[in-house]
Amino acid sequence: MRNLTFCNRVLSLISETDVDRLMLNFNELIDEQYAVTKTPALLKRSIRQAHIRLSIAMDTYEVSGWCARTVLKLLEAEEELLCDQSQDKELCDFIVDDPQMRWTATISDYTEMVYGIHAICCISGGACSLNDIHRALGGIFHVRLSLPQMYKIFAAIRGRKKEQVVFLKRMYEALKQRIEDMDR
Repeated sequence: MRNLTFCNRVLSLISETDVDRLMLNFNELIDEQYAVTKTPALLKRSIRQAHIRLSIAMDTYEVSGWCARTVLKLLEAEEELLCDQSQDKELCDFIVDDPQMRWTATISDYTEMVYGIHAICCISGGACSLNDIHRALGGIFHVRLSLPQMYKIFAAIRGRKKEQVVFLKRMYEALKQRIEDMDR
């Protein structure tokens, strides 16, 4: 089994009939892959490729069932874990790591801004995901917030009774006022 590729070893997990054994085997496989992979980027690539291969196998009915769906969810969770871990370690080249540049408004305000930028598709023509925007801005402003936390905060924003987009409205009004003051 050692000479099989990581993707094939992941696919071999779908023949497991016991969920506990499946989880145990998956964790052992991931631990081995962590041990042999030299960089987080290569590990992410291996996990992503296995995820894509399994998705294609499921789409073409090559494999199916609860076991395949479980392995797919485990791969997705592992990818998210890697992204969360690397978010703090790997800042984009354009980010200046200035400790003075900290987000000082609320996390709710930050979430509103990230969702607002994503909604108007103004970065890479809308090709960036919400997570990409969050990772970039979170790196710039030193915001430590997991994606699931941000989803919960956004759900709370959606549930606001009077005004849902408080921060963006406040930003709009402040900028409008500055322009008016400059024109006087």
